Amino acid sequence: MNIIVAIKVVADDQDIQVAADGSLDMSKAKPVVSAYDLNAIEAAAKLAEANEGSKVCAITVGPSSIDDSKLKKNILARGVDELFMIADDSASDLDSYATAEVLAAEIAKVGEYDLVLCGDGSADNYAQQVDVQLACRLDVPSVNGAVS
Repeated sequence: MNIIVAIKVVADDQDIQVAADGSLDMSKAKPVVSAYDLNAIEAAAKLAEANEGSKVCAITVGPSSIDDSKLKKNILARGVDELFMIADDSASDLDSYATAEVLAAEIAKVGEYDLVLCGDGSADNYAQQVDVQLACRLDVPSVNGAVS
């Protein structure tokens, strides 16, 4: 079974500070995988473990700051066999539509898959849109809100 997990890298909320003017200062925030996507990675790893010969590929898109060796090691240590990361500053403010387009294009490059997993939302804006838009672009069914 070939499993793809779409993940989002966000600023670690423990490192975000509030500036004097009330804005959020993320300059010292380290990149981390969204907590909701950690659940998707775990589900993919469990499925792969239960199905011999399975492979888990994680895929993400974001600004160049996500290209972090510690982050990559953290992702791969969670049962991910391959990581496909599009790290480009032009992707720093992508909306859900554009994110789904980039992910779908990258999934086409990855090759055949049996299942694409996404987290419930992302820890930064929790719009819950990328998964359904990605399913639409891949022309596959989408199941949302699964808890087990």
